[in-house]
Amino acid sequence: MKQDNLIKEFFEQVEQASNTLDLELIDSQFADQPDPNGTRVVEKQKFLTFLPQPQEFFKSLGHQSTKVLSLDETRLDDQYTMVKAHFLMTFQKSSGETAEAKVAKKGETPK
Repeated sequence: MKQDNLIKEFFEQVEQASNTLDLELIDSQFADQPDPNGTRVVEKQKFLTFLPQPQEFFKSLGHQSTKVLSLDETRLDDQYTMVKAHFLMTFQKSSGETAEAKVAKKGETPK
C-alpha cells in the first residue's frame, strides 16, 4: 500500500476512534515499543489510560462528532512523513443549537 494511503487510513481510524473512544482500535494504531530508529513522545499504556478523560470532558460539552477536514503531508525522508491534520468538532448545546469548532495547530487557520 502506498504511504499516502496508509496515512489516510490511519487518520480515518483516528476519526473513528475520536467518535467512539474505541481503545482497542487506538491500541492497534501504536507500537508497544518505539522503533529503534524512531521516536515516541509518551508510553502507549499511559496514553490509553488518559484518553477517557478528555473524551468525557468533550461529552460534557455536547460533543457529537469529530471529522478530519484535511491532511497536509510533508515527506521528510523514506521513513517519515510529517502530517498536519485539521479537524472539525461538532457540539450540540443544551438549547439544541449546533456549534462547530475547527481545530488546527496554534497559529494556523484550519482548512
